[in-house]
Amino acid sequence: MASPLDEIRRSVAGSLLVLQNRPEGLRLFDVSLAGFWRSFAVIFLLVPLLVPIVVADRLYVAGLDDVPQTTASAFYAVEAASLLFGWIAFPAIMVPVAKWLGLGNRYIPFIVVHNWTALLPAIPFAGAAVLYLVGLLSVSGFSFVALVVLAFEAYLRYRVARLALGASMSLAIAVTVLDLQLGILIDIGLFRLIGL
Repeated sequence: MASPLDEIRRSVAGSLLVLQNRPEGLRLFDVSLAGFWRSFAVIFLLVPLLVPIVVADRLYVAGLDDVPQTTASAFYAVEAASLLFGWIAFPAIMVPVAKWLGLGNRYIPFIVVHNWTALLPAIPFAGAAVLYLVGLLSVSGFSFVALVVLAFEAYLRYRVARLALGASMSLAIAVTVLDLQLGILIDIGLFRLIGL
């Protein structure tokens, strides 16, 4: 078994190759059952990247006049719950979906690659959030970067579905939409609980 640092290096390198639509990148991921479960630990690499993003989101929402305000602690609790639910919900939903589509044998590689590639959009977004928090990026600039990152994430999710799941173009688009919509629905549902 590779060391954790070696697995991180290999998986990030594989993620970059998947982004470039290079199937050989799939060979760099550990798609064993143990590798599948370890891929969920990527959340611990994501959290430091997500902290400035969440703080920037809170600052942005606090500056909106037409949005009901809530306490910072409630906002951060909802963001944490959203991350956890989203991290678990999509893989859980994809179990029956992959079986129904006849792609059950591709489920583990798909989720492994899906989890590891989550780092790629988080990195530039975290950088933009830091720039926004220190005053080097305006609200409109931060909003623009958020849209670009969302488009990048959609493209990356599509590439993952095409390569790791082995999905057709139309099916990869459907899986990508399901992935992104599920995250949005979780966010909306949880934020409604605190009145936002």
